[in-house]
Amino acid sequence: MTTATEKWPPLDPGTRVKTTSKKTSDGEWMPEARAARKWGVTGRILVHHDSHGLCYDVQHDDGSQGCYEPTEFEVLPNVEWENIVIRGDVQVNGEAGPKIIINIVAPKSGLFMVTVDPEGKELSRFPVPTR
Repeated sequence: MTTATEKWPPLDPGTRVKTTSKKTSDGEWMPEARAARKWGVTGRILVHHDSHGLCYDVQHDDGSQGCYEPTEFEVLPNVEWENIVIRGDVQVNGEAGPKIIINIVAPKSGLFMVTVDPEGKELSRFPVPTR
């Protein structure tokens, strides 16, 4: 797996990242580029540039864009699916219990496991670690 600090090959467009903290001086960036950078946010790589050193244009989850050096973000796991549905029967003390549906969803905010009853009423929701 390629990490953000490796210079070549560059990370692919669409790679999920989370910005960490500024590692370069403000003088190295034009005012417009400096204003567009956000810290502690997630997004996806759009494209890389390497004419003045490797950097990446990132589209933040709020739709805005900023440019970052590889040391200014961490690579997040890419989740290829958005929703997996598991249907099954629950056993309670060895006896057949209610039917359940478990949805595992990967929204932009992270990975969650959601349990719903057959009518679609949410019974529980909790975050699932991705690392």
